[in-house]
Amino acid sequence: MTPAALLAAAVLTAAVLAVVPGAHGGPFPAADPDGPVLRVQVVYPGDRAPASIEARRLAVGMAEPFVSSADAALIFRAARYWDPDRLQMTMRAGGRSAVVTVNSRHVQRAGGNLLLALPPVHVDGDMWLPLEFLTAVLAPAAGDDVDWDPELQTLTVGGRRADLLSLALSSTSHATILTLGSARPLAWRLDRTAPDTLTLTLDEANAAPALVGPVAAEGLVTGGVLAQLPGGVHLAVALGPRAGGWNVETADGGREIRLALEARESGAPEEPAPVFKPNASDRAPRGRDVRVVVVDPGHGGSDRGAVGDGGTPEKDLVLDLARDLRQQLRRLGFDVVLTRDDDRDLEPQERAELANRAGGDVFVSLHADSWFGPEASGVTTFAAPADDEPLPQLAQGFTPWHLVQRRHAAASGELAALVQPRLVAASGAPDRGIIRLDARVLQGVDMPAIMIEAGFLTDRVQEQSLLDGDRRRELAAAIAAAVAVFRGEAEAEADARRPASKRVEPW
Repeated sequence: MTPAALLAAAVLTAAVLAVVPGAHGGPFPAADPDGPVLRVQVVYPGDRAPASIEARRLAVGMAEPFVSSADAALIFRAARYWDPDRLQMTMRAGGRSAVVTVNSRHVQRAGGNLLLALPPVHVDGDMWLPLEFLTAVLAPAAGDDVDWDPELQTLTVGGRRADLLSLALSSTSHATILTLGSARPLAWRLDRTAPDTLTLTLDEANAAPALVGPVAAEGLVTGGVLAQLPGGVHLAVALGPRAGGWNVETADGGREIRLALEARESGAPEEPAPVFKPNASDRAPRGRDVRVVVVDPGHGGSDRGAVGDGGTPEKDLVLDLARDLRQQLRRLGFDVVLTRDDDRDLEPQERAELANRAGGDVFVSLHADSWFGPEASGVTTFAAPADDEPLPQLAQGFTPWHLVQRRHAAASGELAALVQPRLVAASGAPDRGIIRLDARVLQGVDMPAIMIEAGFLTDRVQEQSLLDGDRRRELAAAIAAAVAVFRGEAEAEADARRPASKRVEPW
Protein backbone atom coordinates (compact mmCIF):
# COMPACT_ATOMS: atom_id res chain seq x y z
CA MET A 1 0.00 0.00 0.00
CA THR A 2 1.29 3.43 -0.92
CA PRO A 3 1.97 6.11 1.74
CA ALA A 4 -1.02 8.10 0.46
CA ALA A 5 -3.26 5.09 0.83
CA LEU A 6 -1.95 4.43 4.35
CA LEU A 7 -2.71 8.03 5.35
CA ALA A 8 -6.23 7.83 3.92
CA ALA A 9 -6.87 4.55 5.72
CA ALA A 10 -5.68 5.98 9.04
CA VAL A 11 -7.90 9.05 8.74
CA LEU A 12 -10.87 6.89 7.79
CA THR A 13 -10.21 4.51 10.70
CA ALA A 14 -10.04 7.39 13.17
CA ALA A 15 -13.29 8.81 11.82
CA VAL A 16 -15.04 5.46 12.09
CA LEU A 17 -13.68 4.88 15.63
CA ALA A 18 -15.11 8.22 16.72
CA VAL A 19 -18.66 6.99 16.12
CA VAL A 20 -18.49 3.19 16.32
CA PRO A 21 -17.89 2.10 19.94
CA GLY A 22 -17.12 -1.52 19.16
CA ALA A 23 -14.33 -0.94 16.63
CA HIS A 24 -10.63 -1.71 16.91
CA GLY A 25 -10.20 -4.03 19.84
CA GLY A 26 -13.70 -4.90 20.94
CA PRO A 27 -16.45 -3.06 22.78
CA PHE A 28 -15.58 -0.30 25.21
CA PRO A 29 -17.67 2.23 27.14
CA ALA A 30 -18.79 5.47 25.56
CA ALA A 31 -16.75 8.58 26.29
CA ASP A 32 -18.16 11.18 28.68
CA PRO A 33 -16.45 14.59 28.15
CA ASP A 34 -18.17 15.86 31.32
CA GLY A 35 -17.01 12.95 33.48
CA PRO A 36 -16.16 13.45 37.18
CA VAL A 37 -12.99 15.40 37.97
CA LEU A 38 -10.61 14.17 40.67
CA ARG A 39 -7.37 15.50 42.13
CA VAL A 40 -4.40 13.12 41.83
CA GLN A 41 -1.23 13.56 43.88
CA VAL A 42 1.99 12.64 42.07
CA VAL A 43 4.89 11.68 44.35
CA TYR A 44 8.52 11.37 43.23
CA PRO A 45 11.69 10.08 44.90
CA GLY A 46 14.55 12.35 45.95
CA ASP A 47 14.18 16.11 45.98
CA ARG A 48 11.68 16.42 43.13
CA ALA A 49 8.67 18.20 44.56
CA PRO A 50 5.32 16.37 44.56
CA ALA A 51 2.65 17.66 42.21
CA SER A 52 -1.12 17.79 42.12
CA ILE A 53 -2.82 17.21 38.77
CA GLU A 54 -6.38 17.02 37.51
CA ALA A 55 -7.65 13.67 36.28
CA ARG A 56 -11.07 12.76 34.86
CA ARG A 57 -13.23 9.68 34.63
CA LEU A 58 -14.06 9.95 30.95
CA ALA A 59 -15.38 6.42 30.33
CA VAL A 60 -19.03 5.98 31.29
CA GLY A 61 -19.42 3.63 34.23
CA MET A 62 -15.65 3.10 34.64
CA ALA A 63 -13.44 4.24 37.54
CA GLU A 64 -10.27 4.41 35.40
CA PRO A 65 -8.81 7.94 35.60
CA PHE A 66 -7.69 9.72 32.45
CA VAL A 67 -4.73 12.12 32.49
CA SER A 68 -4.04 14.83 29.93
CA SER A 69 -1.08 14.24 27.64
CA ALA A 70 0.36 17.55 28.89
CA ASP A 71 0.47 16.30 32.50
CA ALA A 72 1.70 12.84 31.43
CA ALA A 73 4.58 14.49 29.60
CA LEU A 74 5.53 16.50 32.68
CA ILE A 75 5.41 13.48 34.98
CA PHE A 76 7.72 11.35 32.83
CA ARG A 77 9.66 14.21 31.19
CA ALA A 78 8.38 13.04 27.83
CA ALA A 79 8.21 14.82 24.49
CA ARG A 80 4.93 14.75 22.55
CA TYR A 81 4.02 15.34 18.91
CA TRP A 82 0.39 15.83 17.87
CA ASP A 83 -0.84 14.98 14.37
CA PRO A 84 -4.25 16.69 13.99
CA ASP A 85 -4.95 15.03 10.68
CA ARG A 86 -4.59 11.51 12.05
CA LEU A 87 -5.85 12.41 15.56
CA GLN A 88 -2.66 10.74 16.66
CA MET A 89 0.03 11.51 19.23
CA THR A 90 3.60 10.29 19.46
CA MET A 91 5.10 10.40 22.95
CA ARG A 92 8.82 9.87 23.54
CA ALA A 93 10.23 9.09 26.99
CA GLY A 94 13.64 7.67 27.86
CA GLY A 95 14.55 7.43 24.17
CA ARG A 96 11.53 5.24 23.37
CA SER A 97 8.44 6.23 21.39
CA ALA A 98 4.81 5.16 21.54
CA VAL A 99 2.02 6.16 19.17
CA VAL A 100 -1.62 6.42 20.25
CA THR A 101 -4.73 7.43 18.33
CA VAL A 102 -7.92 9.05 19.61
CA ASN A 103 -10.63 6.42 20.30
CA SER A 104 -8.25 3.56 19.49
CA ARG A 105 -7.08 1.04 22.08
CA HIS A 106 -4.09 0.13 19.96
CA VAL A 107 -0.62 1.45 20.99
CA GLN A 108 2.28 1.19 18.57
CA ARG A 109 5.68 0.89 20.24
CA ALA A 110 9.06 -0.70 19.67
CA GLY A 111 9.32 -4.22 21.04
CA GLY A 112 5.66 -5.04 20.59
CA ASN A 113 2.30 -3.31 20.35
CA LEU A 114 -0.21 -3.09 23.18
CA LEU A 115 -3.98 -3.15 23.42
CA LEU A 116 -5.33 -0.85 26.16
CA ALA A 117 -8.48 -1.66 28.11
CA LEU A 118 -9.81 1.85 27.33
CA PRO A 119 -8.95 4.16 24.42
CA PRO A 120 -7.65 7.74 24.68
CA VAL A 121 -10.18 10.50 24.01
CA HIS A 122 -9.92 14.07 22.78
CA VAL A 123 -11.34 16.61 25.25
CA ASP A 124 -10.78 20.36 25.64
CA GLY A 125 -8.09 20.53 23.00
CA ASP A 126 -5.88 17.75 24.41
CA MET A 127 -5.61 13.97 24.21
CA TRP A 128 -6.56 12.37 27.51
CA LEU A 129 -4.83 9.09 28.24
CA PRO A 130 -6.14 6.25 30.43
CA LEU A 131 -3.97 5.67 33.49
CA GLU A 132 -2.99 2.29 32.03
CA PHE A 133 -1.05 4.11 29.30
CA LEU A 134 1.06 5.83 31.96
CA THR A 135 1.73 2.67 33.98
CA ALA A 136 2.18 0.22 31.11
CA VAL A 137 3.78 2.40 28.41
CA LEU A 138 5.31 5.69 29.60
CA ALA A 139 6.73 4.46 32.93
CA PRO A 140 8.65 1.50 31.42
CA ALA A 141 9.87 3.73 28.57
CA ALA A 142 11.20 6.29 31.06
CA GLY A 143 12.69 3.55 33.25
CA ASP A 144 10.48 4.45 36.21
CA ASP A 145 8.64 2.24 38.64
CA VAL A 146 5.12 3.48 39.18
CA ASP A 147 2.31 2.66 41.58
CA TRP A 148 -1.30 3.83 41.61
CA ASP A 149 -3.23 3.92 44.89
CA PRO A 150 -6.92 4.41 43.98
CA GLU A 151 -7.96 4.89 47.60
CA LEU A 152 -5.56 7.75 48.22
CA GLN A 153 -5.64 8.86 44.56
CA THR A 154 -1.84 8.91 44.61
CA LEU A 155 0.47 8.11 41.72
CA THR A 156 3.93 7.19 43.00
CA VAL A 157 6.63 7.51 40.36
CA GLY A 158 10.13 6.13 40.86
CA GLY A 159 9.40 3.49 43.46
CA ARG A 160 8.58 5.86 46.32
CA ARG A 161 5.47 4.15 47.61
CA ALA A 162 3.55 6.00 50.31
CA ASP A 163 3.64 3.98 53.53
CA LEU A 164 2.36 6.55 56.07
CA LEU A 165 -1.30 6.53 55.12
CA SER A 166 -3.32 8.26 57.83
CA LEU A 167 -3.16 10.75 60.71
CA ALA A 168 -6.04 11.20 63.13
CA LEU A 169 -6.42 13.25 66.33
CA SER A 170 -8.96 12.53 69.04
CA SER A 171 -9.48 14.05 72.48
CA THR A 172 -11.05 13.40 75.84
CA SER A 173 -11.14 15.73 78.81
CA HIS A 174 -7.81 14.31 80.01
CA ALA A 175 -5.87 13.39 76.88
CA THR A 176 -5.26 13.91 73.18
CA ILE A 177 -4.19 10.99 71.01
CA LEU A 178 -2.49 11.25 67.62
CA THR A 179 -2.83 7.98 65.70
CA LEU A 180 -0.70 7.31 62.63
CA GLY A 181 -1.51 4.41 60.34
CA SER A 182 1.06 2.90 57.99
CA ALA A 183 1.30 0.17 55.42
CA ARG A 184 4.29 -1.40 57.19
CA PRO A 185 6.02 -1.14 60.59
CA LEU A 186 7.98 2.11 60.74
CA ALA A 187 11.02 2.99 62.84
CA TRP A 188 10.31 6.09 64.93
CA ARG A 189 11.79 8.37 67.57
CA LEU A 190 10.28 11.16 69.65
CA ASP A 191 12.19 14.29 70.66
CA ARG A 192 11.22 17.35 72.65
CA THR A 193 12.74 19.81 70.19
CA ALA A 194 11.56 22.88 72.13
CA PRO A 195 9.84 23.42 75.48
CA ASP A 196 6.44 23.40 73.79
CA THR A 197 7.15 21.18 70.78
CA LEU A 198 7.33 17.42 70.28
CA THR A 199 8.75 16.04 67.03
CA LEU A 200 8.02 12.48 65.94
CA THR A 201 10.50 11.30 63.29
CA LEU A 202 9.68 8.31 61.08
CA ASP A 203 12.90 7.20 59.42
CA GLU A 204 12.82 6.13 55.77
CA ALA A 205 9.07 6.73 55.60
CA ASN A 206 7.04 8.33 52.83
CA ALA A 207 3.83 10.12 53.69
CA ALA A 208 0.75 10.11 51.53
CA PRO A 209 0.72 13.57 49.92
CA ALA A 210 -2.65 14.39 51.41
CA LEU A 211 -1.07 14.25 54.90
CA VAL A 212 1.77 16.67 54.19
CA GLY A 213 1.15 20.17 55.55
CA PRO A 214 -0.43 21.81 58.60
CA VAL A 215 -1.92 19.77 61.42
CA ALA A 216 -5.12 21.21 62.86
CA ALA A 217 -5.44 22.13 66.52
CA GLU A 218 -7.15 19.51 68.66
CA GLY A 219 -7.35 19.28 72.44
CA LEU A 220 -3.87 19.59 73.94
CA VAL A 221 -2.37 20.20 70.48
CA THR A 222 -2.43 23.83 69.36
CA GLY A 223 -1.21 23.09 65.84
CA GLY A 224 1.61 21.44 63.97
CA VAL A 225 3.02 20.40 60.65
CA LEU A 226 3.82 17.12 58.92
CA ALA A 227 6.76 17.38 56.53
CA GLN A 228 8.19 14.92 54.02
CA LEU A 229 11.98 15.10 54.05
CA PRO A 230 14.50 13.05 52.06
CA GLY A 231 15.33 10.95 55.15
CA GLY A 232 11.78 10.36 56.32
CA VAL A 233 8.76 12.07 57.83
CA HIS A 234 8.82 14.69 60.60
CA LEU A 235 5.65 15.40 62.56
CA ALA A 236 6.05 18.42 64.86
CA VAL A 237 3.18 19.33 67.19
CA ALA A 238 2.90 22.40 69.41
CA LEU A 239 1.68 21.67 72.92
CA GLY A 240 -0.91 23.76 74.67
CA PRO A 241 -0.41 25.04 78.23
CA ARG A 242 -2.43 22.15 79.72
CA ALA A 243 -0.22 19.47 78.16
CA GLY A 244 1.71 17.42 80.68
CA GLY A 245 3.29 14.02 80.03
CA TRP A 246 3.24 11.92 76.90
CA ASN A 247 3.66 8.34 75.82
CA VAL A 248 4.12 6.46 72.53
CA GLU A 249 2.88 2.96 71.85
CA THR A 250 2.44 0.82 68.76
CA ALA A 251 -0.31 -1.56 67.68
CA ASP A 252 -1.25 -3.76 64.73
CA GLY A 253 2.22 -5.23 64.44
CA GLY A 254 3.87 -1.82 64.43
CA ARG A 255 1.68 -0.44 61.66
CA GLU A 256 -0.11 1.91 64.05
CA ILE A 257 1.72 4.49 66.17
CA ARG A 258 -0.13 6.31 68.93
CA LEU A 259 1.23 9.44 70.58
CA ALA A 260 -0.81 10.09 73.72
CA LEU A 261 -0.62 13.49 75.42
CA GLU A 262 -1.88 13.74 78.98
CA ALA A 263 -3.34 16.86 80.55
CA ARG A 264 -1.92 18.31 83.74
CA GLU A 265 -3.84 17.66 86.92
CA SER A 266 -6.68 20.10 87.49
CA GLY A 267 -5.42 23.32 89.02
CA ALA A 268 -1.75 22.52 88.42
CA PRO A 269 0.14 25.59 87.22
CA GLU A 270 1.68 25.69 83.78
CA GLU A 271 5.25 24.46 83.89
CA PRO A 272 7.54 27.30 82.83
CA ALA A 273 10.29 26.78 80.30
CA PRO A 274 13.28 25.46 82.27
CA VAL A 275 15.66 28.41 82.18
CA PHE A 276 19.10 28.28 83.78
CA LYS A 277 19.81 31.43 85.78
CA PRO A 278 23.52 31.94 86.44
CA ASN A 279 24.75 33.41 89.70
CA ALA A 280 28.07 34.49 91.06
CA SER A 281 29.09 30.92 91.88
CA ASP A 282 28.63 29.90 88.24
CA ARG A 283 31.70 31.80 87.06
CA ALA A 284 34.16 29.40 85.47
CA PRO A 285 37.17 28.75 87.69
CA ARG A 286 40.58 29.88 86.61
CA GLY A 287 42.78 27.24 85.03
CA ARG A 288 40.14 24.88 83.54
CA ASP A 289 41.94 22.54 81.13
CA VAL A 290 40.23 23.15 77.78
CA ARG A 291 42.37 22.45 74.76
CA VAL A 292 40.18 20.51 72.27
CA VAL A 293 36.83 21.95 71.20
CA VAL A 294 34.51 19.70 69.19
CA VAL A 295 32.20 21.69 66.91
CA ASP A 296 29.18 19.83 65.59
CA PRO A 297 27.32 21.25 62.55
CA GLY A 298 23.83 19.78 62.90
CA HIS A 299 22.01 17.69 60.28
CA GLY A 300 23.69 16.97 56.93
CA GLY A 301 23.27 14.67 53.93
CA SER A 302 19.68 13.57 53.46
CA ASP A 303 18.70 15.46 56.63
CA ARG A 304 18.38 19.09 55.54
CA GLY A 305 17.09 20.28 58.91
CA ALA A 306 14.88 23.35 58.89
CA VAL A 307 14.41 25.22 55.62
CA GLY A 308 14.02 28.99 55.67
CA ASP A 309 11.34 30.94 53.87
CA GLY A 310 14.08 32.01 51.45
CA GLY A 311 14.99 28.37 50.79
CA THR A 312 18.05 28.20 53.07
CA PRO A 313 18.65 24.64 54.37
CA GLU A 314 19.82 24.50 57.96
CA LYS A 315 22.48 21.88 57.23
CA ASP A 316 24.40 24.25 54.90
CA LEU A 317 24.13 27.33 57.08
CA VAL A 318 25.38 25.63 60.26
CA LEU A 319 28.30 24.08 58.37
CA ASP A 320 29.38 27.59 57.35
CA LEU A 321 28.96 28.75 60.95
CA ALA A 322 31.01 25.77 62.19
CA ARG A 323 33.86 26.64 59.84
CA ASP A 324 33.75 30.25 61.03
CA LEU A 325 33.80 29.07 64.64
CA ARG A 326 36.73 26.78 63.95
CA GLN A 327 38.67 29.74 62.58
CA GLN A 328 37.90 31.95 65.60
CA LEU A 329 38.73 29.21 68.11
CA ARG A 330 42.04 28.46 66.44
CA ARG A 331 43.01 32.10 66.71
CA LEU A 332 42.44 31.85 70.44
CA GLY A 333 44.75 28.83 70.69
CA PHE A 334 42.27 25.95 70.75
CA ASP A 335 42.53 22.70 68.82
CA VAL A 336 39.30 22.20 66.91
CA VAL A 337 37.60 19.04 65.60
CA LEU A 338 34.51 19.20 63.35
CA THR A 339 32.17 16.21 63.48
CA ARG A 340 31.55 16.80 59.79
CA ASP A 341 33.30 19.10 57.33
CA ASP A 342 31.13 18.12 54.37
CA ASP A 343 27.52 17.31 53.51
CA ARG A 344 26.87 13.81 54.83
CA ASP A 345 24.51 11.91 57.08
CA LEU A 346 25.60 11.58 60.70
CA GLU A 347 23.50 10.10 63.49
CA PRO A 348 23.57 11.69 66.97
CA GLN A 349 25.36 8.71 68.49
CA GLU A 350 28.02 8.93 65.77
CA ARG A 351 28.60 12.60 66.60
CA ALA A 352 29.00 11.76 70.29
CA GLU A 353 31.40 8.94 69.52
CA LEU A 354 33.50 11.19 67.28
CA ALA A 355 33.68 13.81 70.01
CA ASN A 356 34.65 11.28 72.69
CA ARG A 357 37.29 9.60 70.53
CA ALA A 358 38.79 13.01 69.71
CA GLY A 359 39.37 13.62 73.41
CA GLY A 360 37.26 16.76 73.36
CA ASP A 361 37.10 19.05 76.37
CA VAL A 362 34.06 21.00 75.14
CA PHE A 363 31.30 20.09 72.68
CA VAL A 364 29.30 22.77 70.80
CA SER A 365 26.46 21.65 68.52
CA LEU A 366 25.21 24.29 66.07
CA HIS A 367 21.64 24.50 64.79
CA ALA A 368 19.10 26.98 63.41
CA ASP A 369 15.51 27.05 64.61
CA SER A 370 12.14 27.14 62.84
CA TRP A 371 8.49 27.60 63.74
CA PHE A 372 5.05 27.31 62.17
CA GLY A 373 4.95 31.05 61.40
CA PRO A 374 7.33 34.00 61.02
CA GLU A 375 6.61 35.49 64.45
CA ALA A 376 9.17 33.39 66.37
CA SER A 377 12.64 34.91 66.67
CA GLY A 378 15.70 34.82 68.89
CA VAL A 379 18.62 32.67 70.03
CA THR A 380 18.60 29.79 72.51
CA THR A 381 21.26 27.72 74.23
CA PHE A 382 20.51 24.20 75.50
CA ALA A 383 22.31 22.19 78.17
CA ALA A 384 21.56 18.89 79.87
CA PRO A 385 19.32 19.16 82.94
CA ALA A 386 20.86 19.06 86.38
CA ASP A 387 19.82 15.94 88.26
CA ASP A 388 20.28 15.45 91.98
CA GLU A 389 19.54 11.73 91.70
CA PRO A 390 22.62 9.47 91.65
CA LEU A 391 23.40 8.13 88.21
CA PRO A 392 22.82 4.39 87.77
CA GLN A 393 25.94 2.39 87.04
CA LEU A 394 26.34 -0.55 84.72
CA ALA A 395 28.90 -3.29 85.21
CA GLN A 396 32.44 -2.15 86.06
CA GLY A 397 31.28 1.38 86.87
CA PHE A 398 30.10 2.40 83.40
CA THR A 399 27.31 4.98 83.16
CA PRO A 400 24.47 4.27 80.69
CA TRP A 401 25.04 5.98 77.34
CA HIS A 402 21.98 8.22 77.47
CA LEU A 403 22.97 9.53 80.92
CA VAL A 404 26.65 10.22 80.28
CA GLN A 405 26.07 13.93 79.68
CA ARG A 406 24.37 14.25 83.08
CA ARG A 407 27.82 13.90 84.69
CA HIS A 408 28.73 17.26 83.12
CA ALA A 409 25.41 19.05 83.68
CA ALA A 410 26.82 21.67 86.04
CA ALA A 411 29.77 22.53 83.77
CA SER A 412 27.51 22.51 80.71
CA GLY A 413 25.23 24.99 82.44
CA GLU A 414 28.22 27.23 83.18
CA LEU A 415 29.25 27.16 79.53
CA ALA A 416 25.70 27.92 78.40
CA ALA A 417 25.56 30.88 80.80
CA LEU A 418 28.69 32.30 79.17
CA VAL A 419 27.59 31.69 75.57
CA GLN A 420 23.95 32.85 75.62
CA PRO A 421 24.40 36.55 76.58
CA ARG A 422 27.25 36.96 74.09
CA LEU A 423 25.13 35.46 71.31
CA VAL A 424 22.27 37.82 72.16
CA ALA A 425 24.60 40.82 72.12
CA ALA A 426 26.29 39.79 68.86
CA SER A 427 23.06 38.98 67.02
CA GLY A 428 20.78 41.69 68.42
CA ALA A 429 18.07 39.00 68.46
CA PRO A 430 15.64 38.31 71.32
CA ASP A 431 16.99 36.29 74.24
CA ARG A 432 15.05 33.00 74.46
CA GLY A 433 17.10 31.89 77.44
CA ILE A 434 18.99 28.78 78.43
CA ILE A 435 16.93 25.60 78.37
CA ARG A 436 17.89 22.49 80.29
CA LEU A 437 16.89 19.63 78.02
CA ASP A 438 17.98 16.06 77.30
CA ALA A 439 18.66 16.79 73.64
CA ARG A 440 19.56 13.65 71.69
CA VAL A 441 22.64 15.23 70.16
CA LEU A 442 24.07 15.85 73.66
CA GLN A 443 23.37 12.37 75.02
CA GLY A 444 26.50 10.25 75.17
CA VAL A 445 28.84 13.27 74.93
CA ASP A 446 31.35 12.77 77.76
CA MET A 447 32.42 16.41 78.25
CA PRO A 448 30.72 19.76 78.95
CA ALA A 449 28.35 20.23 76.02
CA ILE A 450 25.80 22.72 74.70
CA MET A 451 23.49 22.99 71.72
CA ILE A 452 22.94 26.41 70.15
CA GLU A 453 19.93 27.50 68.10
CA ALA A 454 21.54 30.51 66.42
CA GLY A 455 18.32 31.98 65.03
CA PHE A 456 15.02 31.21 63.32
CA LEU A 457 15.18 30.48 59.60
CA THR A 458 11.43 31.12 59.46
CA ASP A 459 12.17 34.74 60.47
CA ARG A 460 13.33 36.37 57.23
CA VAL A 461 15.41 38.96 59.10
CA GLN A 462 17.29 36.31 61.05
CA GLU A 463 17.65 34.12 57.97
CA GLN A 464 19.32 36.95 56.06
CA SER A 465 21.49 37.81 59.07
CA LEU A 466 22.76 34.23 59.30
CA LEU A 467 23.51 34.25 55.57
CA ASP A 468 25.63 37.38 55.97
CA GLY A 469 29.24 36.26 56.36
CA ASP A 470 30.31 39.18 58.55
CA ARG A 471 27.37 38.77 60.96
CA ARG A 472 27.92 35.04 61.09
CA ARG A 473 31.60 35.51 61.98
CA GLU A 474 30.54 37.88 64.77
CA LEU A 475 28.40 35.08 66.20
CA ALA A 476 31.32 32.67 65.89
CA ALA A 477 33.64 35.15 67.62
CA ALA A 478 31.15 35.56 70.47
CA ILE A 479 30.97 31.78 71.00
CA ALA A 480 34.76 31.50 70.86
CA ALA A 481 35.18 34.25 73.46
CA ALA A 482 32.73 32.46 75.78
CA VAL A 483 34.74 29.23 75.48
CA ALA A 484 37.89 31.19 76.33
CA VAL A 485 36.24 32.49 79.51
CA PHE A 486 35.12 28.94 80.28
CA ARG A 487 38.79 27.93 79.99
CA GLY A 488 39.59 30.46 82.70
CA GLU A 489 40.50 33.69 80.96
CA ALA A 490 39.17 36.92 82.40
CA GLU A 491 35.99 38.04 80.62
CA ALA A 492 37.42 41.42 79.60
CA GLU A 493 40.55 39.72 78.32
CA ALA A 494 38.67 37.14 76.26
CA ASP A 495 36.25 39.68 74.78
CA ALA A 496 39.12 42.01 73.92
CA ARG A 497 40.79 39.16 72.01
CA ARG A 498 37.69 38.52 69.90
CA PRO A 499 38.93 38.61 66.31
CA ALA A 500 37.71 41.21 63.82
CA SER A 501 34.73 39.62 62.11
CA LYS A 502 35.69 40.60 58.57
CA ARG A 503 39.09 38.97 58.65
CA VAL A 504 39.15 35.53 57.04
CA GLU A 505 42.08 33.29 57.84
CA PRO A 506 43.59 31.08 55.09
CA TRP A 507 42.75 27.78 56.80
